[in-house]
Amino acid sequence: MMTGIMEKMNRGNKGVFEIARRTILFLLPILIYLPTWGGKIAVPPGGAGYSDLLITHYPYLLFLKTSILIEHQVPLWSNMIHSGAPFAANPLANLFYLPGWAAMLFPLPAGLSLMLAAHAIFGSWGMYRFLRQQNVEEVSSILGGICFGLMPKLAAHFGAGHVSLLYAVSWTPWLMWSGGRDRKGWVTGAIAAMLFLADPRWAVYAGLLWITFEIAYRRWLSWNRAFFYIRLSVSAILLSAPLLLSMLQYVPKATRSKLSPGDILTGRLPGANLAGVFIPGNGGNTEWYWYAGGAVLAIFMHSLLSKKVRKENRYWMGWITVSIILALGIGGDQAGWLSEIPVVGLLRVPARSLFLTGFCFSVFTARAMREIITGSENKKSQRKIDFCVIIFGVLLTAGILLITECQNWMFAWGLVILTICGILILIVHERILGWEPGWILVFFVAIDFLGAGLNAYELQEEYRREPPINLQIIIKDEDLFRTYSPSYSLEQHLAAEYQLELADGVDPMQIASYADFMSKASGVGKIGYSVTIPPFQTGNPAEDNRYAVPNLDLLGLLNVKYIVSVYQLDLEELSPLILEGDPKVYLNEKVKPRAWLEIKEDDEWNQQSENRIESISIKPNSIRIEAIGPGRLVISEVDYPGWKVLVDGVEDQLDPAYTILRSVNLQEGKHQVSFVFRPNSLYVGLAMGFIGLAILITSTQRKGIEKISD
Repeated sequence: MMTGIMEKMNRGNKGVFEIARRTILFLLPILIYLPTWGGKIAVPPGGAGYSDLLITHYPYLLFLKTSILIEHQVPLWSNMIHSGAPFAANPLANLFYLPGWAAMLFPLPAGLSLMLAAHAIFGSWGMYRFLRQQNVEEVSSILGGICFGLMPKLAAHFGAGHVSLLYAVSWTPWLMWSGGRDRKGWVTGAIAAMLFLADPRWAVYAGLLWITFEIAYRRWLSWNRAFFYIRLSVSAILLSAPLLLSMLQYVPKATRSKLSPGDILTGRLPGANLAGVFIPGNGGNTEWYWYAGGAVLAIFMHSLLSKKVRKENRYWMGWITVSIILALGIGGDQAGWLSEIPVVGLLRVPARSLFLTGFCFSVFTARAMREIITGSENKKSQRKIDFCVIIFGVLLTAGILLITECQNWMFAWGLVILTICGILILIVHERILGWEPGWILVFFVAIDFLGAGLNAYELQEEYRREPPINLQIIIKDEDLFRTYSPSYSLEQHLAAEYQLELADGVDPMQIASYADFMSKASGVGKIGYSVTIPPFQTGNPAEDNRYAVPNLDLLGLLNVKYIVSVYQLDLEELSPLILEGDPKVYLNEKVKPRAWLEIKEDDEWNQQSENRIESISIKPNSIRIEAIGPGRLVISEVDYPGWKVLVDGVEDQLDPAYTILRSVNLQEGKHQVSFVFRPNSLYVGLAMGFIGLAILITSTQRKGIEKISD
């Protein structure tokens, strides 16, 4: 009896140990994403100094948090940059991706790093579940899970601050898993919607992977599967509708809809960077980072001679090939047909398909582990390939260290790991030692990916929290105004922290009419598609627009009161306020107020000499003005569908002014004028989203009841 009890206790202790070991392995991404918690910020290596986390995601989340806590409303419109733009329709705002809101519970921007760590762990666990569903052994599934969660490309994009992209990529394993688990389709549609709400751009890649997997492995032509796809589509469309419908209205009016083939292929992987699969490094561009891991490549090359492994993994090998071809670009700049394909014509940076390469390598590695542990059907040939892997690793490592004079071991990091794992696989295969081969390989993959991941970005010890002293004059000004900088001298995270509104800004979604207007107002000509207003031709804000001559009248229409620049501007009616130090601050004497009344004289609208605006109150979704007519009330806010105007509580006609602003005609007397943002597309989308949520809750509850009754 005592023996039986002891055996049960031993089994229990072993089970606890296995759970603890698995938990620790899946929590390893914390080591990559949380070094920024101590007030530091991750940036790309090489001294780039810019991160989308600071430029975009932190300011947007801070704006959302401020609007909720202070204004007690969810913002649908934002005046942060570009003189105002639809916040709800911007996918980078992540307004409808509710898991992203959890970052607001922690100090910002560190809360974003915490959420990225949580998503990496979530994705790692999802890959493990997907592999177990594919009948992959426990240890091999854990290996595949940490290959995904610690993928060095994820760490590199963390350094670039691509928050929404990493959110979406982390949902990919769960999308693949749900297709084999979900019988009705509602849950799979919900996961697809979450992936879309996190980042619509990645939804295209993940969708292609999922669809081809369905065709290759599922009974996709059966009637039951047909109904599954119908329910899936209904669920995905309904739950993603709040963002989807808003984007369908926004995209045709945005510069994004006018991408040229050259714009679409921006960021494609150069052929010379194919060596990056062995060598951790981005070659000067985060998008080109695609280090697969020395341990992963050792397993991959070892298993290629096995017919059984090749047969079992031909789908994943095929996608590895396809994703690399996509990353290199299809047809070069001559591929004009790309811009004509719906959805694809809106995508840029084909090198992002390399996330699929990493995903497929993770699956292949886990599935190939079985052959290494159990033994090959052709040991002699396998032994030869193992020796070739070892010799290849030794020679290339020696060559790289000789060229770099041993000054940068990270260049040889992957090849050193490749060599060690080649030797280890040979030892395991020959049964020389009685080790646990699976866990040893898991250990080496973890060390490999942690080392590469921590070197895929740099920590900026201090990012600017306090504005330069020269900007204090702007911060202390309590008037309503905007600023403009031709040299990005007022960073967006600082502008958000001090609630300063910018006429310039960085965001890939821009209202095309505003971009055209700013091309004239800034004096900076168009250079094709640009994520910045004004554009920076060489990517050097401190120099690129030095000789541009801004139009002060047009900037004045945008309520631009201050112009800040790192270089000197010599223009009449531009009064220098501070010329010592950086940035230099100028007062635009042609600035117009946020709102004014005009009368028509000789077929021209002229501003009335006396101020007839008694008060103005601005909130994220509304602007209220007390004005004395008659005349045309012009408000220095960008015109966009969904804005409505009420005069004394009655809806009136909203007219454009100066091509991009809003106006309304007032009769004589004092009036209460309200501009409110009520886009029909959003409200229809929200209604559809609630319907989808109700269907999802009902279907999952019914499923739970059926399980209990069984």
